[in-house]
Amino acid sequence: MEERTIRLIVVLALFAFSLVRMWRKARSGQRRSPATPPAAQLPARTAPAPPPSPVPDAWLDPGGSSRLAMLAAGAVWIGGNVAMWLALFELPALADTPVNWRLAAGVIGNLLLLWLARAVAARLRPRRNPQMSGGNPFPDS
Repeated sequence: MEERTIRLIVVLALFAFSLVRMWRKARSGQRRSPATPPAAQLPARTAPAPPPSPVPDAWLDPGGSSRLAMLAAGAVWIGGNVAMWLALFELPALADTPVNWRLAAGVIGNLLLLWLARAVAARLRPRRNPQMSGGNPFPDS
């Protein structure tokens, strides 16, 4: 067999193996028992648990601006990738640079773009205002 064919078979086998492992892990996660011991070993409760406190309206995310943050982050990441890869492989000044060096620079640049896109999304995401929910961000002693 040709060397290229053997490499393709190995890569496909590794890909299939990773898919099977992910599938098994997902299925075993559904059947897993919780980490707490059985109820027979727990001490009896003396008082009922308090009801969960309601979330103030000011803390609820309307969702619109969070979608805007995700769209902006995606635009930064995709636009930056297009510009970076075009610059790495289409600029005549970089034509003499070995391909492996350009690929490594592209991967590192992609990681930096992910960080930048996350920062853009965090900046555009709505902030929770503790004054509106009745809390004080700087409580007095």
